[in-house]
Amino acid sequence: MKTKHIHNPSALIAASALFLSSGAFLGAQEVTIGGNAIEDPLGIPFTGNMIVEGDATVNGSLLVEPDAAPVDTISATGAAGVPPSIADNGNGTSTVSSRISTVAAQRIANTAGGVQIDANGNVALTPEEVTTSDFRYGIFSQFDVNNADNTPIGVTTYIAAAVDADGNFASELVGVGVDSTDPDPLNWTIDLNDPSLDTNDILVDTSSTTANGNLQVGGDANVDGNLALGAIADVEAEFGVNSAADQAYADTQDDAHSVIDQAYADTQDDAHSVIDQAYADTQDDAHSVIDQAYADTQDDAHSVIDQAYADTQDDAHSVIDQAYTDAREVAITNAYQAADANLQSQIDTNREDIDRNARGIAMVAALQHTTVLPGMTQALDLSAAHFEGETGMALNYARRINENVQINFGAASTSDFDESVIKAGIGWQW
Repeated sequence: MKTKHIHNPSALIAASALFLSSGAFLGAQEVTIGGNAIEDPLGIPFTGNMIVEGDATVNGSLLVEPDAAPVDTISATGAAGVPPSIADNGNGTSTVSSRISTVAAQRIANTAGGVQIDANGNVALTPEEVTTSDFRYGIFSQFDVNNADNTPIGVTTYIAAAVDADGNFASELVGVGVDSTDPDPLNWTIDLNDPSLDTNDILVDTSSTTANGNLQVGGDANVDGNLALGAIADVEAEFGVNSAADQAYADTQDDAHSVIDQAYADTQDDAHSVIDQAYADTQDDAHSVIDQAYADTQDDAHSVIDQAYADTQDDAHSVIDQAYTDAREVAITNAYQAADANLQSQIDTNREDIDRNARGIAMVAALQHTTVLPGMTQALDLSAAHFEGETGMALNYARRINENVQINFGAASTSDFDESVIKAGIGWQW
């Protein structure tokens, strides 16, 4: 048992032997443990195992913690980022921060339960506790540029920063290093156990789940008072538990089953013998009577059936001929009607295509190629066109990027805004 904490500084333990971390052995003696430290009479901290061969008296509470450290696991997934951010440093330079990836990480801390005995002899089972924390942070590349000519200054560095729900830069995680050993930048992460990291900066959500402590008894357990299971104080009254009655019931049930099973088997054998003999006798007599009746009936039935077949065949031919004629006329009528409906559907579809083409021509006719004149920076045109009963309206915009490059954009729609056309372009002049 590894002792981690002594919660009562006045606890006095009388032990006959102590094994120290150095391996030394001391004879029977009285050891006083105070505060959170355990030391032998020479002042050496006690970190090994403690064996008590005599009696041990605890005047306070005895806490036994699990012989396991909390389990801390981290899993992360990355997603690429595109938009950069630029911060003006106020000294003629700016810092460009471009997100490489956004990482969602999860930390799971699992602490096993233990047992505590207080001074009154009460035993408490410490429940297992599982704490789950979700984090979100981003990996960014940073470099400085000269504001005058936008040229880079220095080298590119990689930092970790807290990000919002959209992955945008919120604040740098100062002092936290980026693990860039993986050749794929999307897999770069940070150490969530880094002492420089204030997890409150990137904590998204924390949930804690607590399970009840478990009690396992290998031998007999005697309860002189009441055994409480949740809200149940008296198990015998609640569930009708009675060991003597249960055992008597089990014995009686076994005996009854044996008697019933034997009686059933004997009766079944006798019944089978009687039934089998009666069946054999009856079957022989029945076969003789049935065979004779079958022969007589078969002759008479053949005569009646042959005549009925001839009469029915004549009537059936007349009915079938008439039904065929009627069905043929109905089929021809339905075929003509289906062909007419299909033709009308095609005509309607062609009409819709023609109307759509007319609206498209009107919209395209309204679009213009707007050009920014020398000395100007931007240009905006509004235009309209009419074709075959359809009206198209357009908005055209152009902007000069520099002396040689212009971009233009145009959007057009019909008067009912049912369809639209969008165009964009870039032009160079020299």
